Amino acid sequence: MLFVVICISCIGMYIYCRYCGTTSSPKLYYGKSDLHQYILDNVPRLKEPYTPPLGLWNRHVHTIISSFNPFPPNFKRENILLPDGGVVSLDWLDNEACLTDTSPVLVVIPGVGGGKEGISKVCKLAVRKFRVAVFNRRGHSDTLLTTPRLQCFGETSDFRQCVESVHQKYPKAAMAGIGYSAGAGLLSKYLEEYAGRSYIGPSVFVGSGFDLSKLESMNIIYEKLILHLLKTSLVKPNEQMLKSVVDVDAVYKSKSIEELEDHLYCKMHGFKDVDDMWLKNDPMLNANAVVAPVLCINSIDDPICVASNIPYDFFNRPNWMLATTEKGGHCGFLENYKLESWAGKLALDYIDAVFDYNNIMEEKDITLEC
Repeated sequence: MLFVVICISCIGMYIYCRYCGTTSSPKLYYGKSDLHQYILDNVPRLKEPYTPPLGLWNRHVHTIISSFNPFPPNFKRENILLPDGGVVSLDWLDNEACLTDTSPVLVVIPGVGGGKEGISKVCKLAVRKFRVAVFNRRGHSDTLLTTPRLQCFGETSDFRQCVESVHQKYPKAAMAGIGYSAGAGLLSKYLEEYAGRSYIGPSVFVGSGFDLSKLESMNIIYEKLILHLLKTSLVKPNEQMLKSVVDVDAVYKSKSIEELEDHLYCKMHGFKDVDDMWLKNDPMLNANAVVAPVLCINSIDDPICVASNIPYDFFNRPNWMLATTEKGGHCGFLENYKLESWAGKLALDYIDAVFDYNNIMEEKDITLEC
């Protein structure tokens, strides 16, 4: 009997190690700098193995399971009126009792579908230290579309209004950002365009696609699911408002994301075609202008933002770091029986380390001045 138990345990451990990558630490890509050395010395999670829970070694299962969160934390919504009459919203994590006026603000940008539900795991992790605001684009996540205009993927003006609003509300608080999937693209574009004056310091991109125009490499099933999501959760609720500027019937008949983008975003924003749209909204177009420290977390088995799009050579920079894992699915990175977010923990560890490094540098400057 003992022999049978030992054999079963050994087989189980083999399967676990073989498919969950228990011995695989993140692979790191970064340029040499004092900042990165400090991060490596003070963020042990970067050197420790990431282990998905048993049963979530499959990238598709992992991706699907990670999209569910049956017990999201409580949020309070703030609608922000834009200069053209449009509306975006911030969902604030309801944790004011834990915070002060100097508590750092964490701005989180969800992926293409939007919504606080998909990113609530990182919000739970941040509850005791950060004031958390989830950014919702025009028409997304029950945010009322008051003008016939949707935010294009690389358009940063709406997000800028929200960041300025947050800064005015909490002027003593440092700010950080986390972008998921397409949300990482928006955050990247924002940090490029407002380099040195973004208000947002350390930033983390989880499951970034880098080049979002290369959707032909995406699994066809996921493309169809995203296409359905956009039609039902974005276009359908705002159909009457959108009819005045686009052919809604053509949008509904779109059989690919590229087709939908052509009928919806290109027509609305005056782009010649999808190629022209992505040429002007490429999230990595001027990424070398970014001065804020950035950590990118990507899984090699990501079925949506595939590994072949990762620009490894780009990360030979003093403020950019890339951490890749063998498994994790798309924006999943679940661990232990609680299905907690390993990427969320790493993101917050990284942001804490950058804030600490900045404080040390400021103290040294003050000492030198004295």
